[in-house]
Amino acid sequence: MRTLAPLLVALLVAGCLDQGGGSPTPTPAAPPALEPLAMRTLERGSFSGVHHDAREIVRDAAEWDALWAEHRANESAPAVDFAREMVLAVVVHGPTGCGMMHLANATYDAGAGTITTTIVLEIAPQNVQCLVAFEDVFHFVAVPAREGGARWVEAEEEQSTQATPTAPTSEPATGNYSFRTLAQGSMSGVQERTRRVIPDEATWLAFWADHTSGTYPAPDPPAVDWEHERAFVALAGDKPNTCWSIAVERIDAQPSNVTVQVRTKAPPSGAMCGDAITQPFHFVTYPVTDAPLRLVEVA
Repeated sequence: MRTLAPLLVALLVAGCLDQGGGSPTPTPAAPPALEPLAMRTLERGSFSGVHHDAREIVRDAAEWDALWAEHRANESAPAVDFAREMVLAVVVHGPTGCGMMHLANATYDAGAGTITTTIVLEIAPQNVQCLVAFEDVFHFVAVPAREGGARWVEAEEEQSTQATPTAPTSEPATGNYSFRTLAQGSMSGVQERTRRVIPDEATWLAFWADHTSGTYPAPDPPAVDWEHERAFVALAGDKPNTCWSIAVERIDAQPSNVTVQVRTKAPPSGAMCGDAITQPFHFVTYPVTDAPLRLVEVA
């Protein structure tokens, strides 16, 4: 009996430990979360010199310059800091006169070493008549540099003149203002070249009625939070073909003013453009400020 006593004590202690007196069972580690990658548009449009489907991750300046030379032979490539950034470049080639496409989001899965990018193909509404032409719709964005392969996911959505509202953001006294697109396209009832701040809802509704005067049924105006936002509209006026475009590229807060940078683009040499009168436009919002607006036109 003396030889069994220590063994019985050990078994009793072990039983007590199993009922909660010992160390807890380790919890399995959660899989790594997906990291959203902030996207900065370098250029987006409907006509590229890259006349084939392309989905590329560009990680150095030489690759970027080579791609840009094929895309725009006579223009300098937008600046990219390849020490911190890389480029997601997508071109979709197809026979349509209404084609648009954009990259909706990009995420990085560190565990799998994979960058997943969603390509949204924008389908024209049924009441829109499209010219039949081969287009190379494209979107090039800069994102934070990450290692790994690419996974491209395609989705479709009907084109709309309205943007999804986002919550207003507070901005520093100086620096790049956050702005969001309300509407962007190539057909407007406003045929004159226009650059204008819209300060309130009544002015916005009147302007929207002019803008949609040639559209039936007219879409509802995108929502604006007038307590926190102001709208800025840029229209190129009548243009002779479908290759012209306009974009508000930057809004910068300066100590004495707010600078709005607008770029109007003519078609590149040799572009195959639809023969139609267009009125390219871009409408955006930016945070409310009392500073005067300064306009910068970029060639």
